Amino acid sequence: MTTVSEWLEKAESASSRSETAAALAAAEGVADDGYEWADIASAYADWGEDEAAVRRCVVKVLDHTEGEVWSFRRVAEVLSEALEDDAGARDALDRGAHALTQKEEEEALDWCVLAEGYRELLDDDEAVSRCLAEARERGQTLGDLCRLAEARAILLGDKSSALELLREAEAGAETAKDEWSGKNEVHCWWTIANVYKDVFDDEAKARVSLQAGFARVEDVDGCTTLANAWESFSEERTEVDEVRRCLTRGEALAETAEDWVQVAEGYYDFLEGADGDIRRCLARAGSLADARQARRLVADGYRHWLGDDAMADSLAEPGLSPEALASRGRELKGWRRDPGALFEWLRARMTSEAVETIAAADYGQDIDKHRAPLVAIVQSGLIPHPLEWYPLEVLQLTHWGESSKSLLEKAFSATLLALGEAGPEWGHHSSVETTLAILLKCCLALGPEAMDGLVGLLVTLGEARSEEDESESHVFVVLGLLLASVARDPKDERLVALVEEIVALEARLAEDAFEPELERGWLFRYVIMLDSGRKLWKTLAQRVLGEAVKVDPTLVHLARLLALVEGEVR
Repeated sequence: MTTVSEWLEKAESASSRSETAAALAAAEGVADDGYEWADIASAYADWGEDEAAVRRCVVKVLDHTEGEVWSFRRVAEVLSEALEDDAGARDALDRGAHALTQKEEEEALDWCVLAEGYRELLDDDEAVSRCLAEARERGQTLGDLCRLAEARAILLGDKSSALELLREAEAGAETAKDEWSGKNEVHCWWTIANVYKDVFDDEAKARVSLQAGFARVEDVDGCTTLANAWESFSEERTEVDEVRRCLTRGEALAETAEDWVQVAEGYYDFLEGADGDIRRCLARAGSLADARQARRLVADGYRHWLGDDAMADSLAEPGLSPEALASRGRELKGWRRDPGALFEWLRARMTSEAVETIAAADYGQDIDKHRAPLVAIVQSGLIPHPLEWYPLEVLQLTHWGESSKSLLEKAFSATLLALGEAGPEWGHHSSVETTLAILLKCCLALGPEAMDGLVGLLVTLGEARSEEDESESHVFVVLGLLLASVARDPKDERLVALVEEIVALEARLAEDAFEPELERGWLFRYVIMLDSGRKLWKTLAQRVLGEAVKVDPTLVHLARLLALVEGEVR
């Protein structure tokens, strides 16, 4: 069950022409959307030995695209740069422009993307102007105006009209309000400053813009935003006074424990040698923190920014063991829960290199802040609950990634995310259905010990909610438990009841489903967010159930479920 991404890795590392061709052909065999076909077309183009295959994949991209402008742009790049087919590239970009005019909600950014394509690939002034005119007509936000100003200056060399757009953005920024807080919005001033600095090479005007934002700031978030802007203004980090002025203003505006933690984090992120400032802000936060979650935030600050474990431990526990974390709202009769077996099996195999790979998953962004809690989890076996942004973001990115080289990291990340859904403060991870499919795929590859641990974790998840919970996520927990158990022993007598439960749960969910949902097929329509999740669940089910039924056709309950999976019956 190899993915497109994994086949492309095999093609890139192949040692012979025949191996490359076989891997690329295999990638075509499992491709299912325009993005995957575009990746395959690019791989064939890089290989440079099969123009017909490149063109075949390009056609597939265009057949599968649903108006995504980047699909047309990528096709144009492949045709122009790899095949020197400018006519084909123009046709792809023109088709992209037509697709944008058919969309109910067009974004100015999409037209700018097309304009860049016409400039970089075809050097077509008229087409660039036409796209930017469309962008101007549809631009509604201050960000659109700034992006359009940048595009006109860079793509057309028209700095006069670009400056007019920037002044229009400045006028709007004078009265801009944050959509959620209702306070003055200041991030737009950072965007304006960047255009002055990077496009017009005017640092003086950029400074004026950031100062204008400071004059309007009304909340801590605005202060830390501007501190970040000033810190990034110079590679030599010479704007210390401006950064400190913003954070000092943040202290004056701070009202809650969360506010004070945010200011402390600003000192940690944007000023060197600011331990005293961080400690002062955390002390103030601690005096206001009366809820468990707020105390945890303060404790994490002491632990990860100051290395003060003693103070951190006096405020909140560093985390919970899987056994202490997992809730229990029902019993799955005949099954034994084991919250920690898979986590501990994976934790024992986590090297410093594996931790570093996860921490760097966001292109290395905030790597130190992601690394610290990951190291603590691996060393202590205790898991913060619920997981905070550091390291939640990189756990999500790692487990979604498709590289075959990171199986351990993917499994560890998915396990932490799944355990978070077993705790009392669940629901912080909105695509748990896809996470379980990814974890099942990883454990199938990791072997029997991992599969044994996965079954214990899935039972834990199945028992975490009350008997009344018949949600989409619960039915996928039961499906995961069934598939993992089939892979271990397809003759397990408990599987008959699991099949009946899955069929019954899906039928009850279908009663409340909208017709468009029902048209997407059986059960997997309920996988939210990612089309790849739906495809992965179906592929896993077909593989595991298909192999079991092939070996033993008398397993009629599994054959029945396989028929549902493959859409033969409802």
